[in-house]
Amino acid sequence: MSNAVSAMGEITVSSKKIADIIAEITAASEEQSEGIEQVNTAIRQIDEMTLQNAALVEQAAASESMGEQARNLSDLRVLYHRYRQNARRHHRTPFQRPAVGCSQHTGSNAAE
Repeated sequence: MSNAVSAMGEITVSSKKIADIIAEITAASEEQSEGIEQVNTAIRQIDEMTLQNAALVEQAAASESMGEQARNLSDLRVLYHRYRQNARRHHRTPFQRPAVGCSQHTGSNAAE
């Protein structure tokens, strides 16, 4: 009977060890799940930042294009005003053709 008692004691100790190992595996699995969730959260944040950066790059490109268009418009405005001033000097309105037989003054003016 002492062999049976001894065997039962070993079974109890072994069962306790198995229960401890299962508890450690469970705890490790929970930690691993938390770690995976943290990685997923970080990846979502990186994706959001990437989308925000792409939007900023697009806005910057649009802004640069608008700036270039504004500079072109300003250049055209300056040319138009110079043309109007030149037309006033020759007594005609912009886009008005000179009268037939009128002499046209060509060349640059020092005042321009």
